[in-house]
Amino acid sequence: MVLDAPLPPVKQAVPEVSWWRPVTVSWLVLVFTFTLAAAGITTLEVIQRISDAGRGFAALPLRASTWETAYTRLIPALILLLVATLFNCVDFNIMLLSPYHKMKTSISKQEMMSRSPISLAPPIALWHAVRNNYWAAVASSSAALLGSVMTIVVSGLYDIRTLHDPLVFQMVASDGLQPFWRDSAVNDTGAALLSSLTENLNFPYPAGTFFEIAFPTLQLPDGISSLGNSTVTAEVPAWRANLACTVLPQSNVSVAPSPTRFQNVVTINATYGLPATCSRGGGPNGTEATLEFANTFTFPTEQNSTYIGKLLDLHVGPYDPVLGDSQGELEPIAMEDNPLGCPSLALIYGFANLAPSSTPSESSDAVFVEVCYQQLQTLQAAFSFQDSSLTVDASNPPRVNESSVQYAVVNDDKLAYSDDPLKATSFQFRPENHFKDRFVVFNTTNDNPYSAIASSRPPVDSFFQGVLFGRAPVPLTSLQLKTDDQLAQVRQGILSFYRRYMAQVISLNMRVAVSDDAINSQPNVEGHAPTAVPRRRVFQNNTSKLVLQSMLAFMLVCGLFATCTVKMHKLLPASANPCTIWGQMSLWAGSSLCDNEHTRGQWHSVDRAAILAEQSGHASSKHEGRRFKLGWWYSLSGDRRYGLDVVEEK
Repeated sequence: MVLDAPLPPVKQAVPEVSWWRPVTVSWLVLVFTFTLAAAGITTLEVIQRISDAGRGFAALPLRASTWETAYTRLIPALILLLVATLFNCVDFNIMLLSPYHKMKTSISKQEMMSRSPISLAPPIALWHAVRNNYWAAVASSSAALLGSVMTIVVSGLYDIRTLHDPLVFQMVASDGLQPFWRDSAVNDTGAALLSSLTENLNFPYPAGTFFEIAFPTLQLPDGISSLGNSTVTAEVPAWRANLACTVLPQSNVSVAPSPTRFQNVVTINATYGLPATCSRGGGPNGTEATLEFANTFTFPTEQNSTYIGKLLDLHVGPYDPVLGDSQGELEPIAMEDNPLGCPSLALIYGFANLAPSSTPSESSDAVFVEVCYQQLQTLQAAFSFQDSSLTVDASNPPRVNESSVQYAVVNDDKLAYSDDPLKATSFQFRPENHFKDRFVVFNTTNDNPYSAIASSRPPVDSFFQGVLFGRAPVPLTSLQLKTDDQLAQVRQGILSFYRRYMAQVISLNMRVAVSDDAINSQPNVEGHAPTAVPRRRVFQNNTSKLVLQSMLAFMLVCGLFATCTVKMHKLLPASANPCTIWGQMSLWAGSSLCDNEHTRGQWHSVDRAAILAEQSGHASSKHEGRRFKLGWWYSLSGDRRYGLDVVEEK
């Protein structure tokens, strides 16, 4: 057969040919392959956005099961395995048909006939395709190799996390607080003892109290028995004690020292003008316009100076001049409570110096006396509770909303509230003896020089020891009161310690139970549990998603390039299946290699040595240097056939 053989005078019609077309190279399979890859890229992006925006993209039961492995591992791996398999099919057909396509589109040398990339291992086949310019095979082989590692990447694509959703619910108070402490002079129901533990040994605050406030006992609503490990935040109504104190001018205070050889004493005398709100006067008869009171302080042995501090209960008349007094508690039962609106406490504190160069007037400059009215406040505080036990989270203490403070106002035993502190009721609580007899300072840090002093008139009483060495201590040197800052620090320390003690008093003495029928009428407290509702969600890993998208995009581009550059349809006749020996031989049937007149009807065997030599490239061949082409061939007699033959150029 010759390339430039003349055509017959009359052109014959091209015979009808049935072409070899396996399922894996059909347009349906190819479109499905590339659509699946493109859909994978799009689906990964959509799922990622849903996962990022919605805290995961799929919900799972709270109890783990083996099905989760199928959802998050097996199914994604099987899908990508299908994609990789389809691209392997494309690669196989490209590798198989690339030599035929090249012989169909151009004249090929004899070297192409000796080896096909389909017979080589994948990396070697890729190198062979590069050397022989089978660029379609290079692209398809690269896509197939990349697809083989996708199942490794997909193992890190999805992970399961346990999330906790917030829960909002309504709590009710099972008790309430009423501002009445009837027997305050003789009984505080252990409030001073509890304060000893919380102030000195850092014990946790009892239930219903924290630091300066007391609050009602809260109950979770029906249907909520547990909140897991979630904290609960709520705005809770609470009670807090308050002191409205007036610092007496120095003209109303006198310091009377009594120096002795072994132990000095000093007496502080004060006079306070009673306000119009107080319905009784001072003195044993209750007729005086002023209230006079005094206290004597004993210095430590052989010392001429000392810090002083004393809390006193104050009494207006009338009272027994023998069993009673305007200050202190000589006979608590014999003394009546002051009427509402009268002062009830006095505070004496400062620094007394009886050195020889000092004078009484100089000594009084360092002593302050305050007369105080006891009040009760109701307020809103932001609480953080631990789990369903509703124990206050000590690491996140309650935050008082000072703008919500209202003052308790009692008229005829009826309770009301007012924003105006001037309208607040002055309660007649008598805590002096409770501090004196029951509040103990343990001096665990050895920085309290007054805890071991045995005296009926110690320079610093138990109340001020709680101020100076309690849970929120005030530096002892602040009692020198040399600056306004020191005075403000001491006054704030007094108020804070008084409130901490009174929080226990309120909880133990002013708490009243609420009947079951009345609980439903109690105002609700809205609770927020930010992590109360657990749920398990499937998340998509963004890094794995980007890697898979890049791999799929690369495979898609390579696959499209390969299928668009290699003609896989109408390339080989149906009888020339390249995967069979018969199919390959049929392409040579009728060629010049088979129709030589010198060899027609003759059979020759080729010995094994010749075959091996030809495979190694060292054998000489009579076809060496010849060129081949795949296509339609014509004979001088007008016959035509489709197959391979030698091209002889003239």
